[in-house]
Amino acid sequence: MSNSRASVASRPSSVPRPAPRARLVSLKSVDLEEDESPRSVPPPLPKRDVASSAPPSRSAPPSAATSAPVSAIVPRDPRPLEALEPVVVPAPAPVPALEPVRASAVVPAPVPTPRTRLAGDELVTAMFDRVHALHFVADALEAASYCLTVIADLIPCKAILVHFFDATRRDFIVVAARGICGDDLVLERHPASDPVLEVGISRGRAAMVNDVEPSVGTSVARFATLGGVHRVLVAPVMQADRCLGAIELIDPSDEHAFDAADGNSVGYVADRFADYISSHGVIVDVSAVARFAFGSQKPDAPEGSQQE
Repeated sequence: MSNSRASVASRPSSVPRPAPRARLVSLKSVDLEEDESPRSVPPPLPKRDVASSAPPSRSAPPSAATSAPVSAIVPRDPRPLEALEPVVVPAPAPVPALEPVRASAVVPAPVPTPRTRLAGDELVTAMFDRVHALHFVADALEAASYCLTVIADLIPCKAILVHFFDATRRDFIVVAARGICGDDLVLERHPASDPVLEVGISRGRAAMVNDVEPSVGTSVARFATLGGVHRVLVAPVMQADRCLGAIELIDPSDEHAFDAADGNSVGYVADRFADYISSHGVIVDVSAVARFAFGSQKPDAPEGSQQE
């Protein structure tokens, strides 16, 4: 007790004491205590016309558009919405119906077949270079086979035949053949009056027929075996006026007609072939031809032989 009094006595007198806390009373309760009767709400102030009371702008003078009422700026259409005329949009022009194209009416353009064989001087030069080896073969049958190979490589055809003339029987015999039905045509015989071979032999040089008549294509036996022909080149193998045989080309593979370069090149081979067999002789012995072509006797081969 004495300690508390001593602490109070030692507190400086200049420090004021804190005021006592006031009791919190809500404003509503205070108002009710001061005046129990409810207060009346004052009437609202009249609205001021902002447009009339606001001073005009100094930057721009007032215009009629700003001072006019809104109804004068945007006039209202007195007609109801239903009475307005509709906007007519024109219909698009009708598109005519396209007629269907029939498949039978479409005709594809013919595609030309490219020439796949040599032509002109190039063909003649190639034939000249390759036929030189003809002098190194053993006999007339090997010579015929070699000439057939050279021509077939440079002028591919449907069929190429080498005929020897049998002077005893006065007809031609096929000793070498290349192309379709080649084996069937070897050892076949044709008369000296054959309408195609006779053309070249009578002229004494290569002859070309690029439009063989259908009657000839069916009447000649070898052509009938090939199923008909359209173009034929015949180069006679002759020594002076003596006929030793013929080289026959049938239907070029590229379907182009025979031309002068084809005739000259095949004629040159036929002349060199004639020079060879004039010194070695022709072989028309059926057994010899069959052994060379097939390795044995061909069935149903005709009898007879001749070597000149």
